[in-house]
Amino acid sequence: MKIRDFRIGIRLLLKEANHTILVLLGLALGFAVAFLLAAFVRQSFNYDEQVPDSDHVYFVKTHFNFPGTNNFWSDTTPFVIKDVLAQTGMTTEVSRFLRQDVSVRAEGKVLALPLTLVDPSFAAMMNVTVLEGSLAQVLERPDALALTASTASAMFAGGQALGKTVVIDDKAFQIAAVIADPPQATTMPYKALAGIESAVWGDQAKQVVLSRWTEVEGKIFVRLKAGAAPSTLAHQLELAANSSPLRNAYPPESVQQLGANNGNLLDIRLGALSAAYFDPDIAALADPTVHGDRNIVLGLAAVVGLILLLASTNYVSLATVRTMRRQREIGVLKVLGATARQIMWQFIFESVCFSIVAGLLGALLSLLALPVVCELINRKLEGVFAPVQCLLALLVALGVGALAGCYPAWLAMRVPARQLVGRGYGESLGGNWLRRLLTVLQFSTAIALIGLTLAIAWQTQYATRLNPGFDPAPLLVLRLPGDMTVAEDVAFAEAVKRLPGVSGVAATTGVIGQNKAVQLANVQHDPNPASIARFTGVSTNFFDVFGIRPIAGRVFNEKIDPKDKAKMVVISKSAVALLGYTSPQSAVGQFILFGRLKAPTQIIGVVDEVRHETARNAIQPMFYVPWLRTSVLTARINQDSAQVQSEIEQLWLRSFPNNAIELDSLKARIERNYADDRRLSWLLIAATIIIGAISSLGIYVLSAYTLQQRVKEIAVRKLYGADRFAVARLVGREAVLMVLVSALLGLPVAALVSSKYLANFVERAPVLFPSLVIAFLLSALVACLSTARSTLAATRVAPALALRE
Repeated sequence: MKIRDFRIGIRLLLKEANHTILVLLGLALGFAVAFLLAAFVRQSFNYDEQVPDSDHVYFVKTHFNFPGTNNFWSDTTPFVIKDVLAQTGMTTEVSRFLRQDVSVRAEGKVLALPLTLVDPSFAAMMNVTVLEGSLAQVLERPDALALTASTASAMFAGGQALGKTVVIDDKAFQIAAVIADPPQATTMPYKALAGIESAVWGDQAKQVVLSRWTEVEGKIFVRLKAGAAPSTLAHQLELAANSSPLRNAYPPESVQQLGANNGNLLDIRLGALSAAYFDPDIAALADPTVHGDRNIVLGLAAVVGLILLLASTNYVSLATVRTMRRQREIGVLKVLGATARQIMWQFIFESVCFSIVAGLLGALLSLLALPVVCELINRKLEGVFAPVQCLLALLVALGVGALAGCYPAWLAMRVPARQLVGRGYGESLGGNWLRRLLTVLQFSTAIALIGLTLAIAWQTQYATRLNPGFDPAPLLVLRLPGDMTVAEDVAFAEAVKRLPGVSGVAATTGVIGQNKAVQLANVQHDPNPASIARFTGVSTNFFDVFGIRPIAGRVFNEKIDPKDKAKMVVISKSAVALLGYTSPQSAVGQFILFGRLKAPTQIIGVVDEVRHETARNAIQPMFYVPWLRTSVLTARINQDSAQVQSEIEQLWLRSFPNNAIELDSLKARIERNYADDRRLSWLLIAATIIIGAISSLGIYVLSAYTLQQRVKEIAVRKLYGADRFAVARLVGREAVLMVLVSALLGLPVAALVSSKYLANFVERAPVLFPSLVIAFLLSALVACLSTARSTLAATRVAPALALRE
């Protein structure tokens, strides 16, 4: 086997360069997508691998059994549990993990910094690498910080941070250590570290978070002693919670009911850190940037193999056609003494060369697409082009080329030497049907992906456009510094209200439209038993600024006497039924016991529902309470948003020169609730386009080969009077059958997967049936376009030329 043996094959590839380039691009796209998806899958299964013996490091999961509310498991837990852990004697290391968003003044500029507070044991437990200074000193001192290398570079010129001083809330902190950035594949990302006893947060806030069972702000990690069972430790923590002051946060009836049913006030589990990324318990509340769905990742792993199979199928079809055209060449080689083994290796080697070229082109495409893919999946992929990964990719390209070349090589081995006298020898019927089945597999996969993509994109669009109960377009949200007094809050709100283009400013305890604005409290209407209700604190002009009108009674206004604020509440329409009233009108004027207030609170009005959660959860009854201490301002604007934002930013710089501003459109904040769904839909759109392109190439190659096989039949039919429409129907019949068979295989899969996705939403768009219909119509259109050239060529077959041979 010599290089000159490939010259005829190369000539044939270049003779129909369009076909060759299309198949090469299809295979290259398949390699590029598979390369990137494989990198994502590999990284997903390697989360927290930097932690020594991560199978024996656990994080505490909690589940509050508050009656009448949506209770989800969470990876955050009351920090008071650390004291209980010490009493059990079952742990060797314990560390708390609490994020505090602060503003840092360094070298004349103010930057927002996510600061993580941890215990001294965190460094050894999580294998933190110290580049400069002493991390142990940082975690013991209240006035010291440790910055990661990337944070140090962003904050100081040249990254020289060690020994420098920064200011947080008018307090000076020394950079006493520089540490390595944690890997991207970690469920504990951090930009800077400080000790739990750091002066970055006030003594009062520290005391509340560290000592109360109802404060759930951060995570707790533990390393167990040898032989200690996680379930045993979790049970001891549950018993401690049952006998703790947490009982006071529950209605007495709920405590009695839970006790009678052997239930816990707080369910606790210990999850292995090595499985934290895929932990299904915390999926509902986990940060999506550090949590994934195992089934989706495994599905993507299967897609990697499927894409390579689909892309290589096109090459098999092309190589089969070429093999049929090289029969005389093969016959000459056999007459000259070439063995079947030599011919087999020649064809396999040609396939491997083609695959390697496609692999190199795919690597280039993946390099160009990497930033876009990272944005779509909201992950930064590390080590994609590391030497080991590149070597594995090369081996995959070799393997795909070798496997794809087996069938054409087998056909070539069976070509007899008599082919020199012009006797025809074609592909077997079984081989022909095999390639048809592979093409059907391509197209059915494309149909399934089109249907699924349409359902997800449609539902995401539907969810983002759900009415939140008010118009968020003219509203801007601004988070205030945490150390402000009530008087300072009010003064700044008035200053914002006086700006040109601002018609009103309301204050709330959180961003309306997001679940973090919601808190829990006991509520009771005699003679009904007490229950847990959701409430949010608002300023008296909240309803005016948000444009929310009462459906019964009245709402708060700025004329309310401050002494009366604690004696009134506005409730949502669904809260009427929770309290046992028959209608909104019957609830107005009634008195309830709310929270820790001993005096009755009067319901002054009822408003329609405001959506504080995503469409995945049912709307919950809501209580609106006048609140003095708030953390978020919402401004209603009546002119150009950019101009008003600029005015607010200038006011902020004058008022809070040491704090970074957090200003955004409320509409954008609400839409972020569906950011992951939007990313998933865009990722599926990209995958659908690529697989659709590969599938259309497959049908195109198959139709071209079918035309080549039936050209003489078409010529004979024309001689017997068949017109162009009859020939078009003859050629197009196979494409129609393939689309129908592909639809029968792909649409049920799309319906099943789409139904599982839609089942996560309480409010769903009627998308399932329309998306399947549109998927079928789009696939039929793609098939028609892919076979149009072959169909047109069939109608132009000249019988005299076709029958000459």
